[in-house]
Amino acid sequence: MGKTVTGTKPPITLSAFAKRIGVARPQISKAVASGRLKESVGRGEHGQPVILDAQLAEREWVENAKRSRNGGQPKVSLAEAQRRLTMRKDRAQKIANDVKLGNLIPATISDSILFESLRTLRESVQNVPDRVAAELAAETNEEKVRARLEAELRLALESASAKIRKG
Repeated sequence: MGKTVTGTKPPITLSAFAKRIGVARPQISKAVASGRLKESVGRGEHGQPVILDAQLAEREWVENAKRSRNGGQPKVSLAEAQRRLTMRKDRAQKIANDVKLGNLIPATISDSILFESLRTLRESVQNVPDRVAAELAAETNEEKVRARLEAELRLALESASAKIRKG
């Protein structure tokens, strides 16, 4: 809507356009504000919105009517609306059934389980240096240090895994 009046056709006011197509002026103002009328609208000499091309505005009015009524969504048939409603109800029922069967749990419980699992894993791994520090400090063979560290980390991870599985 940044265009200004410069063409050969004189612009018409929103009121005149509303009268021309048989609607109230506020409907035209809303159409301009929502973008339903876009290409045909410009600014008058005082900055007010005006219709620069009435024929284009009429085409925009008709073509964009379906989208503006539904918040930008094209109109759907009653059968399609019923199908969508049925699908939403089916999804909601499936979720409810999965919760009852224990296949789904609330996110708060899931977050709590995840936190406890990660805490257990962290503690197991952080205990490794305390268990092997003295032994490894005396060792000079790099391969033995590496093998001992791998064994301790594997043991720590297996231990954490067992604790997590138990719950």
